[in-house]
Amino acid sequence: KLRAAEQRARLGELSHARQELVGTPLAPRSMETYYKLADPSARPQQPRSSERLRQICQFQPNSIVDLDYRSFISNVRSSPRGKSGGLSGMRNEHLKCLVFSPRLEDTKALFYVAETLARAQIPEAIRKPLALARMTALDKGKSKVRGIAAGDTFRRVVAKTLAQQYAHEFDSACAPFQFALSTRAGTDCVGHALREISNQHPDKVIISLDGIGAYDHVDRAQMLESLVALPNACSLLPFVAMFYGHTSEYYWTNDEGEVWSIEQSDGGEQGDPLMPALFALGQHPALVSA
Repeated sequence: KLRAAEQRARLGELSHARQELVGTPLAPRSMETYYKLADPSARPQQPRSSERLRQICQFQPNSIVDLDYRSFISNVRSSPRGKSGGLSGMRNEHLKCLVFSPRLEDTKALFYVAETLARAQIPEAIRKPLALARMTALDKGKSKVRGIAAGDTFRRVVAKTLAQQYAHEFDSACAPFQFALSTRAGTDCVGHALREISNQHPDKVIISLDGIGAYDHVDRAQMLESLVALPNACSLLPFVAMFYGHTSEYYWTNDEGEVWSIEQSDGGEQGDPLMPALFALGQHPALVSA
């Protein structure tokens, strides 16, 4: 940990250096860890309703996505250094070379590719590798592990821009029952409510249960169905379906350097910038019903 932190500090990445020292430790890269990551109870390998998901993914919006040029360029320029890259090896530093290039043509070319991806106008041979992700296992203690999927860097910055463009519509569609988006009416409200309840009832006890990874178990069909119901953000369906309309595949490497595949057919990736909105949309009908 110390050597990793020193290397980060030499690169000027002080926040990452701190994370190396105090962050959650990695789980052993043993086959026992792999079996825990690939356990169907922890990572669903069959969608709840495959036929429903297939039908939703056939939806064709009336308009295509217009990726915001300024937001995309700003996101690339402000993207943090040292972030884990996807399986292709691409990092934020590679994209920065294009947006900081003295040649305007370089920046425009990058944006053209980004908008083409946002519109899902790419062949299957490109979609499949872009959807792959590197799996990292974190040690949660008590013999438990937590898998974090690091998706492709280029996909992440495009998804971040799209999440920003439609943030207002996401907020409006999920209010006031959403707790996954950046709003003070979300988890802050829950915290204040619990504090007030405990003040009014000092003899009561509040118990917190964290049974499963919520992102890994949210119904993909429900996420996409709620997205299609939005008047403007429904144009994101082709982009989202490229990654969540198919079985996801993640690669994990053991101590011997052997690469093992882990499949997941439901839920979403925690590192996906669109996932907070998709998760909030997916759980919204249940929250309204409750």
